[in-house]
Amino acid sequence: MSGGIFVSYRRDDTRQAAGRLADGLADHFGSANIFRDIEGIDLGVEFAQALNQALEACVVMLVLIGPKWLDITDAQGRRRLDDPKDWIRQEISTALRRGIRVVPVLIDGTPLPDESALSDDLKPLVRRQALDISDSRWRGDLQRLVDTLAKLPGLALQQPGQEADPPKSKKKMWIGIVIGVLVLIEVATYLPNSENTNTDAPSVNPPVQPEVPAQPAQPVQPATPAQPVQPVATPSVPDIAGLWRTLSGETYQFAQQGHQLRFTAQAGGQPAGMGEGQLDGNLLRLSMTLTPNGVPMGVLNCNMQASTDFSRFVGMCQGANGQFPAQMFR
Repeated sequence: MSGGIFVSYRRDDTRQAAGRLADGLADHFGSANIFRDIEGIDLGVEFAQALNQALEACVVMLVLIGPKWLDITDAQGRRRLDDPKDWIRQEISTALRRGIRVVPVLIDGTPLPDESALSDDLKPLVRRQALDISDSRWRGDLQRLVDTLAKLPGLALQQPGQEADPPKSKKKMWIGIVIGVLVLIEVATYLPNSENTNTDAPSVNPPVQPEVPAQPAQPVQPATPAQPVQPVATPSVPDIAGLWRTLSGETYQFAQQGHQLRFTAQAGGQPAGMGEGQLDGNLLRLSMTLTPNGVPMGVLNCNMQASTDFSRFVGMCQGANGQFPAQMFR
């Protein structure tokens, strides 16, 4: 990231809003000037190092605050913001300490936290002018934020006709609809070829067998009573109907009838595609037509393996830009 806007958010609180906001800001300022942890860290780079570099370069930090932001707890039931090592707390406190402009962004009417509920290093956050942003008035709120940010030194709007993201952004759009961030395996299946019968081959008469002398008749044995036929158990088809998600925030709604599936996809709260699939054992095959903004953009074909409890699918997808890993979970 060469400079620009740092989007701070809690994944369990405002992940989808963060993705939608980052995409909207990228349309105006360019994706190179937006940092969001899922997409802003290159593979193999230490998380703490990447965050520190982004904070050094950013002009402004947007702190997304949703209904769970203040009270989310860890596995031990302790509030995360009370932990000095919590990444969100470190992001915000470091930006405040360095004098970076910090803007609280209140999602869908979430009130600004009370100062008494925050640690001393976070208290300055609630003294800043906040911005409300709501799904019901997203376009207007986003434009108001863009107009405000465009006035800050170091930030510049894209020039008319300038492409917000060269080739990299197109690939990001394709991948962002289906995946986030994962190590997966490719699944390839092939149906066995059926045997061919050559109807043009000449017929061959079998050799004549010598006549075998007749054997004396054997006494007729009494018939053995027939045993009742035991029913063969038919394996049940796992039920995967309902809502599935990816780490990058996309959602998939599946309807199921036996092995056959139909589904729709959303990205950033907007329709992103639809398709059909088939579940064979623990193998899921999907074919999806991408329709961001209602415009057909191509087809993705995916082969994915289920976890043992069918709570997660991982595999590979093939699109116009080649193969890439994919994962979804309940």
